[in-house]
Amino acid sequence: MQLLDIGPRGYSTSLATANKQFTPLFDRAAKITDVRITSPSARDIWTFTVGGKELFRGLVDVVGFQNPFGTALVLGVANRSWLPYVSDLLGMEVCIPVPNGQTLTVASVGGATADISFEFEEVTSSDISTAMVNHYQGNRFIHPLVQYMAAAIAGNGPTALDTQISPAYVPKLLNGDPIPPNWKINLLAMWLQPQGINTFSGAANHVSNTVNLSVLKNGQRQFTRDATGVPLVGGVAAAGSANSVLLPLLVRANAFQLTHAGNNDGFDPMISLGNGDNFEIDVTYAGDYTGGPVYDFSTVLMLADITQLGV
Repeated sequence: MQLLDIGPRGYSTSLATANKQFTPLFDRAAKITDVRITSPSARDIWTFTVGGKELFRGLVDVVGFQNPFGTALVLGVANRSWLPYVSDLLGMEVCIPVPNGQTLTVASVGGATADISFEFEEVTSSDISTAMVNHYQGNRFIHPLVQYMAAAIAGNGPTALDTQISPAYVPKLLNGDPIPPNWKINLLAMWLQPQGINTFSGAANHVSNTVNLSVLKNGQRQFTRDATGVPLVGGVAAAGSANSVLLPLLVRANAFQLTHAGNNDGFDPMISLGNGDNFEIDVTYAGDYTGGPVYDFSTVLMLADITQLGV
């Protein structure tokens, strides 16, 4: 049987699709070194699956700057993508191993379509092992982990984020959900997207805004000893209509696509969570909440190193 050659990298691209698959050639395995999901038809969650196991999932928006697998929509100010950026940030290879005979599937949950591109490195079958990060039969995964506030905001002050985007097997890092036994979760970096909203109800302006963010581990504030938290001030929504603004006015950890090249976004030290630990993210809001503004585009993107112990 003829063996086939390829250069140092290979590429596979599909346009306007809700589901894209990649299977290595018959005589080899592959490392997926980059995934791009661009020009989405709608806001949606995209799952990454190998061998029937969901490795992780990401949120891709039609607006904003927290698109870890695509360019920043609206401005297009950066061409950063999750796998190569995280590899550079951590100083280690973070890829998606695809063993010989297996298939990587990237699919939208709600049916949205997008242009999807894979960059891959072909390797021998023996170069892929279960000890690798993100191997579908392994126990360690490096995830993009997203949280946001799905409920409408009704009053000023800090409010715990209530929604997390992650595979079902990943513990929820939400208020009141302690980490279960046999899990080790290290949070290595964080990117923030502030937001300002004008609900313009009753022909009058009703403007509110995110103000700051606090991270609590077992009730203890991280990053700050006072009540101000990490700056998270969005641009003020325009007067005269119902609208929303995602550009930052004051923020310490920019959205993923707005972070300048070379910036080190990593936590030092990391936030390490284990059995019984409680974790929550509180966002403080201020302003006029007539009309019930929803801040689900003010997403917090975290780099999570997740290990299931004893597996």
